Amino acid sequence: MKKIICLSIFILFALGLNAQKTTINDTKIPVYDDQYSFALSNGIVNVQDFESKKSYGFLISILDDELNLVNDLVIEAPNSALHHVSLVDDQLHLLVQENIQNLGRIDYKLITIDTGNLSQTSKLLHTLNQSNHNTIDRFFGQNSSLAKLGRIDVSADKKYISLSIESRINSLKTKSITVLFFNSDYELLFEKKYVHTWNKNKERFKYSSSFINSENKKLFVLNYSFGDGYKLESIGEDGYDIKDFNFDNTLPKSITIIGKDDNFYCVGFYFNESKKEQDGIFYSKFSNNLELLEEKTILYSKQLLEQDQSKKQKKKGFSAIASKVGGSFGVSNVFLNDDLEIYLLGEIQINLSNSSAYDDIAVVKLTSNGDLKWSRLVDKSQHLARESQSSFKPLFIDNNLVILFNSTLDFDELNLDKKSSRPYALEKLNLFSVNFDNEGAFKYKQLTDKATNVNYFVRESKQIDANSIILFGSRKKENKILKLDYSN
Repeated sequence: MKKIICLSIFILFALGLNAQKTTINDTKIPVYDDQYSFALSNGIVNVQDFESKKSYGFLISILDDELNLVNDLVIEAPNSALHHVSLVDDQLHLLVQENIQNLGRIDYKLITIDTGNLSQTSKLLHTLNQSNHNTIDRFFGQNSSLAKLGRIDVSADKKYISLSIESRINSLKTKSITVLFFNSDYELLFEKKYVHTWNKNKERFKYSSSFINSENKKLFVLNYSFGDGYKLESIGEDGYDIKDFNFDNTLPKSITIIGKDDNFYCVGFYFNESKKEQDGIFYSKFSNNLELLEEKTILYSKQLLEQDQSKKQKKKGFSAIASKVGGSFGVSNVFLNDDLEIYLLGEIQINLSNSSAYDDIAVVKLTSNGDLKWSRLVDKSQHLARESQSSFKPLFIDNNLVILFNSTLDFDELNLDKKSSRPYALEKLNLFSVNFDNEGAFKYKQLTDKATNVNYFVRESKQIDANSIILFGSRKKENKILKLDYSN
């Protein structure tokens, strides 16, 4: 294994939160989109897919605080996909799906690695076999050997993990959803299965969003149907509960769910079809027994409507800009802080000929009762060709929101109504952060210079502890690791 070149560059930037130390290190290891990084007591551990001419698998790298390579391990795992990685007491847990096509079987395995000596153990968690023959046949017939089947949910405190697997048997006209619910050490706490009749011409509900409530050890799922209502699911050790419902507000909307303690919230954005009416924020509150307690629509603040929008956005409505150019606007992220305040983020997405581009971000802060604290519009003038380097990543440092994104523009060009150049594959990008305070005021900071730095994979950036962020980047044959440290 080629080692990381031990060349560290230290740069100081004055950011609004506090002094920020930036460490950049060269690497000869190929940079992939999927990266998992965690802080150790002395250093960092990184996990990623790995591919060479002879093998495919996963690469584990142990780095010191200056991003120099200390140790590494390649796990050869052909025909395997990495679903999730977590770190518990210096033990790495890799949830891996192995696709065994010649046996018509999919195995879900846990690989555990000791970060001290890189020793490893493995155990089988679940198998999907030929009894689900329609699912197996369709999966292997339509997907590559590295494709994933199943959805992972992780609780906000990282104490619980669930794996949800949907399968069907055509001859019985049934579809089933199996939910495996684990603690952080992947000990199975319970398994639940829901079976219902299925007709390919009546595929009514689609998955929308989900979360795990650690207090009651339950998985909550929101499903939607185009023009025909919603469905909520609550999956716990005591049962698999399902409820169909409709909101009083029937306007088109993009919504997601999040929760903690005794309630959960279904929040997002609604869209008025009338040009005379503004779009806005949708809020609803549910009890954990799936009862709708309250719903309301909320107008954006004057800051977003008057201070942050461009002239075109004020005239058309900023979400209408997306539909005009062949795109959409919807929920990207939602968070709950310790005070049960809701952070809701939405992004304009523009359809290109072979991909998508992403533009401005709406950031909303609500109380748990649905009262608007503030809403702001972040103009990032982003129109990039590569999805892996576009969009944005929200993170919380010292309980303040930080947004990272790339742009072809320089700091002095990043203003309202200024748009990035026409997208192309080898464009050079600057890395920016937008730092918010609790009252919604925010500032742009340029972190890298496209003339000398590589392009970073923002969406795969990871917050490894309370004050540090890791990003990976590349340009042509040059690969980099960057650490942002916000600690005092």
